[in-house]
Amino acid sequence: MMIRIAQHPVLLVFLFTLVSIRGGVFQESEASPPSQAETQEPSKTEGEVQGSSNSTANSGRQSGAGQRGLIEDVSVSDVKKFLDPTRMINRLEYTFQANFLPNDARLFTNKFRPWYAFNNWSAAWVRVPLHDFSIPNQEAPGGIGDIDIGGGFVIHEDLSRRLTSIAVGAEIRLPTGDASKGTGLDAYIIAPAALLAFNPTDAFPVYIVGSYLHSWGSLGGADTQEHIRSIVLEIQTFHILPKGFFLAVLPSFVFNLNQNFNIFSLGLGAGRALNRRFLIQGGYVQHIAGRETFNRALQIGITYLWGKDKSKP
Repeated sequence: MMIRIAQHPVLLVFLFTLVSIRGGVFQESEASPPSQAETQEPSKTEGEVQGSSNSTANSGRQSGAGQRGLIEDVSVSDVKKFLDPTRMINRLEYTFQANFLPNDARLFTNKFRPWYAFNNWSAAWVRVPLHDFSIPNQEAPGGIGDIDIGGGFVIHEDLSRRLTSIAVGAEIRLPTGDASKGTGLDAYIIAPAALLAFNPTDAFPVYIVGSYLHSWGSLGGADTQEHIRSIVLEIQTFHILPKGFFLAVLPSFVFNLNQNFNIFSLGLGAGRALNRRFLIQGGYVQHIAGRETFNRALQIGITYLWGKDKSKP
């Protein structure tokens, strides 16, 4: 979640959003009080009473453990470990994204991004996308897309202040996709970024990500010297609720420095940290250029924190 790379504005598939996820712990309903006849039992010896009591206690503990299952109590701090893009934690992210494009075209993408944290202050990651197109009355092959390799470094952290942390990072996009199939741009893209983490209140964290995109290459296989030169601003706002639930409002802006073609995106969604290792999330995002919506997308994702937590509590 640390840096998002926006592609060329025409091919922009720029999402980090969350949809409503419903969940909860199921409990058995209380039974009606037993009748007097049901409560009458033969008298028991002291040993029988003690044995029955131990059996009931053990059964209760086993039942509680079974009901608990994957769902555990998590704190606000636990949820922030998933959401904060400046926290350097070992993690594995999977995202499925469905883009609804003009002329009834569809683009479905599976993204895998493993992180490795070297220590509290630095981490590296790689993002691998797999694309699948659906275009009416046309053959639409898919395949692997352009792979991103990135890293980040925290330069300031003070969890007692409103501005809790500052980080810098960068990603480079490699032209591993096939431009003739639409799965890549046939261009290298570099994206340095700065990240700020704010804590107006404990349950309302705000994260701001600013990045600059610059490319070199043929841009989709075309014989042109045009480069991507864009500034991207993301504002990630969250409301953390009890039991690990959270809501999100995620506006973002892409300012194209080459031509008058700017993009505004708004994502709305929610998710839940099931425990200290697993988080589920999803959302809806709409991309607007000028007054025209050119892409609507749905996204669901799973995050797993693995290995030793090297971040600060």
